[in-house]
Amino acid sequence: MVSIADIAAAVELSTGTVSQILSRRDTRYSERTRVRVQEAAKRLGYRPNAMAKALECGRSNAVGIMFADLVGSLANDILTSALPMLEAAGYHALIGVNLWSPEREEQELETFLERRLEGILALPLDGQQAHYQAIQQAGVPLVFMCDWLPGIPADAVALDGHAAGVTLTNHLLAQGHRRIALISNDNQSEQLHARQAGYRAALLAAGLQPDPTLERLVDGADPDSIKTLILGLTCHPRPPTAIVFPVEAVAWQAMEILCDVPEARRPVVAAVGGLPMSSHRLVSLTTVNEPLAKIGRLAAERLLARMADRQRAPRQQLLRGDLVVRASTAPKKPLAKRKGGAAA
Repeated sequence: MVSIADIAAAVELSTGTVSQILSRRDTRYSERTRVRVQEAAKRLGYRPNAMAKALECGRSNAVGIMFADLVGSLANDILTSALPMLEAAGYHALIGVNLWSPEREEQELETFLERRLEGILALPLDGQQAHYQAIQQAGVPLVFMCDWLPGIPADAVALDGHAAGVTLTNHLLAQGHRRIALISNDNQSEQLHARQAGYRAALLAAGLQPDPTLERLVDGADPDSIKTLILGLTCHPRPPTAIVFPVEAVAWQAMEILCDVPEARRPVVAAVGGLPMSSHRLVSLTTVNEPLAKIGRLAAERLLARMADRQRAPRQQLLRGDLVVRASTAPKKPLAKRKGGAAA
């Protein structure tokens, strides 16, 4: 790596002089000298140390963005809308990925602090309040995206999960379904709790008592858990005629398993999500769409406002998602009848 000392040796000047010229802190030097230094830096491939610069001037002009992973379109949709706003305000972004590991999340956030980032956007892992308490204790502005953590007084922009659960369940109720199950993954995020609560609220509003035997959690540590749950429900003496999935990816797995279930016992399915896979005609999953691009844009706006005024009261902004009806909840067609009244 080329250093300031290398440039100084090439132009036969002191390292202090070269440093001052490259950092544009001193205008005493002639245009000829400044051009010599800049051309030598370019020729040698010099790159300034961003961390050292941040430590020196007290500003990094950078923000951190934390995701669980970069699989699928969630991160892409958020970044596509958030990055242009941050860059227009003069900030660049450092992306952190925790790979669903609390230990890695803590390490990534510690790196953000070491680099003196000026703000953080985060999709947090559930139950990891201590990680984000450290961020706030360090005085770094924080905005949550898509989910939030109880007990952390931070801004948040997310889907209105309760309303999404109500909307999906009401859609199935309007089709005449009364035995509606709910299958979710087993994490304890606030967003999932809200979606599950919306499902129960819609049943109660329709005069139906939620049935605990129809609410199931997929065991993330058991790859066969979802298959066991689905087949168990469809073999129930009174099987559900519909299933609500608070997490879209779980619904995709379930739809594949349901292909092997006799049609007479096969429930219709609907989910919260709206990623591109759901609109594929081979999947065609009814969803309440999570407006990821809008979440990214509003979260970036909120972070910029928070960095400009750190005394602002934190606020949670919940967005309504649109119901998109697809083939997965299409009413089953009655069997055609042969002449003489027998079913085909």
